[in-house]
Amino acid sequence: MSEKTFNISILSGDGIGPEVMDQAIKVLESVCGRYDFNLSLDHQLVGGIAIDEKSTPLPDETLKSCEHSDAILFGSVGGPKWESLPPDQQPERGALLPLRKHFGLFANLLPSLCFPSLVGASPIRGDIIEGGFDVLCVRELTGGIYFGEPKSLGDINGEKTAIDTMIYKESEIERIAHVAFNAAMGRSKRITSIDKANVLRNGILWREIVEKVSLQYPDVKLDHLYVDNAAMQLIRRPKEFDVILAPNGGHGFDSVRELGAYRLMFASKLETTSAFVDFPNDLTYRRVGLVLNPTDYNTTTVCSQNTRSAVKALIFPQSGAGTPSGNFVAGETITQTSTNAKGLVVSYDSTTKVLKYYQDVTDGTVNGNVIAFSGANQITGSTNSYTATPDAAFGTSSVPLTQITIGVSVYELGLSFVTGYANEEIELNSGEILYLDNRIPITRSADQNEELKVVIEF
Repeated sequence: MSEKTFNISILSGDGIGPEVMDQAIKVLESVCGRYDFNLSLDHQLVGGIAIDEKSTPLPDETLKSCEHSDAILFGSVGGPKWESLPPDQQPERGALLPLRKHFGLFANLLPSLCFPSLVGASPIRGDIIEGGFDVLCVRELTGGIYFGEPKSLGDINGEKTAIDTMIYKESEIERIAHVAFNAAMGRSKRITSIDKANVLRNGILWREIVEKVSLQYPDVKLDHLYVDNAAMQLIRRPKEFDVILAPNGGHGFDSVRELGAYRLMFASKLETTSAFVDFPNDLTYRRVGLVLNPTDYNTTTVCSQNTRSAVKALIFPQSGAGTPSGNFVAGETITQTSTNAKGLVVSYDSTTKVLKYYQDVTDGTVNGNVIAFSGANQITGSTNSYTATPDAAFGTSSVPLTQITIGVSVYELGLSFVTGYANEEIELNSGEILYLDNRIPITRSADQNEELKVVIEF
């Protein structure tokens, strides 16, 4: 008989808690026999049943039992019966959160597995999760909006008002990040950190600290996702996730519950302003798409800017040799005889002399590679045979030019020009197409603004 005994506080709680706990204890007892140790189980009240019998969700004797135990085995708490109580007296807030805080239980490891044999029982399409999946969510538990102060529910200026404060310290983020990275080291060495850094300052700090911690784990690949995108991607491609690192409450802890719906709407406003000149309206576009994780030009870095152009451009001289002999038109083919380069005009601005174009791999290629326009070599349009020569003196590799002064006016160009040419800002064919919508073509004016909205159900 083993002399090793583990003291465990059993907090079955409410609802299905006792039912689940009975089975968990059977598992523990089976493990005892196999690995030669004993159990000393101390059953205590917690949650709603403790309110009913002890008038408090976390009795003193329950807390003392936990303090003198080697481990706490917790079931579940709460239910409709106690929802009418004041918030701080309800089972979840009155028992679960204080336990976490009292014992410093800052890390919650939530494994999510689908075994190959159970693929057919999943509500997710079988082809998406073929072979099963194994995801570990590392959730911070004692910081964030659950514990931030001030916290109140009352009247302000005669109107019912609720206040929850979300606070995170660097140390809180750092310690949970180490838990996630250490877990990843024993798995597939991949982490996806969930935040809302585009909106919340907490998210900015969260991302900054996680990035800092990642430097201590060079073998682990770190990615970041906004919580709304993460909710969609977990449904679309769960097999591609390994370790997920998420804050407590405020964002990322329960994506579906946080979003409150199974539909996501993406909106983009296309407007012609000095700050957003990347969107050309000369060409009548007929298709709107949603692309997941396109990358910046000639990199593997996911594009994070909301103004990025996917077209190339060149600029002609304002006067003298090389000035366009006429206005190029959207949709016509341009050629550069000296290089054999070809492209399709997307837009032409007769004021700035900027021509935007794209090159299709089906035309103007050698061995499958697109031939680039280059140098101060003449370009000819197919529609009216207008000619012009790119201004090779406009911009350098060390000082790319993004604006031009004409008279007393300064014009933003939207792209960075080097020796008269500008590359696209988004790597062509990068990212994953999530959605395509064919639109009825319309004629657009130079000052037209448009707002596009796409709703995705998952």
